[in-house]
This record gives sequence, C-alpha cells and structure tokens, in this order.
Amino acid sequence: MKNFDVTDIIGNRYQRLLVLAFDHKEQRFYKDGRKRGYTYFYLCQCSCGKKIIIERWNLLRGTHKSCGCFIKEVLKKNQFKAKHNLYGIRLYRIWHGI
Repeated sequence: MKNFDVTDIIGNRYQRLLVLAFDHKEQRFYKDGRKRGYTYFYLCQCSCGKKIIIERWNLLRGTHKSCGCFIKEVLKKNQFKAKHNLYGIRLYRIWHGI
C-alpha cells in the first residue's frame, strides 16, 4: 500500500461534500488480532451547511454523496409519484373500502 499525505484531499469537493480537514486515524485489525492498517477520517462540510466526519475511502469511492440531505430531497421530490404494486388488485380495493 502506498504512503500518502493525509492533507492531499483537503479542499477537494466530492459530490456535495467539501473536505475541510484531516480529523483522525484508527487502527484496523484482522479477526485474529493482527494489525491490518489504518483508516483515515476527514471533517467535511455538506452543501447544506452540516459538518460530518467521513472515512477517506468512502469519499474517494463516492459512496457518500452528502450528509443525508440528498436522499431526503429525492424522496420528497418523488413522494407523490410512488405507487405500490397492489393498487389495481381486488384485495387492495376491499382493504381500502374497510
């Protein structure tokens, strides 16, 4: 594994997250107790203004796009479009009529 500078991604933007500073690192271990390496965490600010701490690899991979505000916006936008599969069947009409 390459050695890297923990400040190399500070100032970069990943989706809605802006990396502000290096926060801390944690030692990782295998199940048998051997040392595995370190996990690096960064303080990030979302475009909505909230600050969160996220693992470096999740930023680089793109698994974290925001602090959670993005999914809330998507769900709110699609709230009235959502339908379930039982709308047109007889059992649903009976249940709805109760």
